[in-house]
Amino acid sequence: MPTLYVNGRIYAQDLSRPLADAFLVAGGRIQWVGQETEVGTNVAWKRVDLSGATVLPGLRDAHTHMMAYALLKHQVDLRNTRSEAEAARRVAEYAARYPDRPWIRGHGWNEHLWEEGRPPTRASLDQAVPNRPVVLSRVDGHVVWVNSRALELAGVTDETPDPPGGHLERDTQGGLTGLLRETAPRWWINTCHHLPSTSASKPSRPCNTKLTPWDWWKFTQLRAPRPWKRSKCSTQPVV
Repeated sequence: MPTLYVNGRIYAQDLSRPLADAFLVAGGRIQWVGQETEVGTNVAWKRVDLSGATVLPGLRDAHTHMMAYALLKHQVDLRNTRSEAEAARRVAEYAARYPDRPWIRGHGWNEHLWEEGRPPTRASLDQAVPNRPVVLSRVDGHVVWVNSRALELAGVTDETPDPPGGHLERDTQGGLTGLLRETAPRWWINTCHHLPSTSASKPSRPCNTKLTPWDWWKFTQLRAPRPWKRSKCSTQPVV
């Protein structure tokens, strides 16, 4: 039986009549939006009183990095760290908690919030995790902070030239500091032949991560700006 919802504050997305107080649902879809007075009282529909509640159309996020969000849930969270030492300590704790993970990944550091007031170097990461590669992206995604093991696996040395459009940061003696800027992280990924495999036939843990922020706001559809062709959970709507 069709259901008529009444006594609501309904945003109809109709410029000629932006607000309504009733809508009709039949067959699982909204069939009509308008004023309750237009319907009358003689129809044999089920009525539901919304008691003044606000009703919005389904919200869609057309540009959201949901795969990145899911991946970050399984990495070292470096947001709100207040020093390079604190960031390195979190990395060491994560490495100790997951001794079987071959790579240590993280995100969110921001040297402008640190008491040192300068960019980090690989020295602190080498001390925290000397034997496994560490890869930590800055909060803006334009810089990656790595340890010596990560550079070694990619064959990057002090003599390696900067890639096109990128920069391998160096100290005053010409030694690599462990910071890869702009296109350098992508170039490093393409150069390194030891990255863990991400087969589309075996979706990883991030595909099963609950998209909590979008749940809070009741989004009905999410779209990634760049489809992840190798992922089964790339641009599928979240209903």
